[in-house]
Amino acid sequence: MQAIVSFLDSKNDRTVRSLSKELEKTLGIHAPDPHFSFQSATEYNFAKLEARLHMFAKRSRRFRAHAGGLGLFTGFIPTLYIPVVRTPELSRLHLSLWRTISSMASGLSPHYKPESWVPHITLARDVIDERSLSKVIGRLCRK
Repeated sequence: MQAIVSFLDSKNDRTVRSLSKELEKTLGIHAPDPHFSFQSATEYNFAKLEARLHMFAKRSRRFRAHAGGLGLFTGFIPTLYIPVVRTPELSRLHLSLWRTISSMASGLSPHYKPESWVPHITLARDVIDERSLSKVIGRLCRK
């Protein structure tokens, strides 16, 4: 899978990395680099995508996102995450980006469609089972 993401500012990146390091050290759970995803696809046409993203970034305003708490996507691949607040401004940005770049992707993930998108910062996925989940939540709820 390939994705269009936003990385966090340095302060929040350090905070999330600190949580991730603690999870890795105490429970053996490795988290991806802190980010949240706008879209995910099997493949993008990078030759066209780069120019389109550059244009989009030039005409877009800087935005602020807020995150906090813990969430869990259940199912085949359980994912523990920090929810990002989906404000009207963030929803408009996501919809505009979706419309701008979707034609350059194949195999778009339905989880990132504007009507179903749940912005989040992944802390752990694939490695969560019933036993480790209670340990992870117990550890993180004190933060």
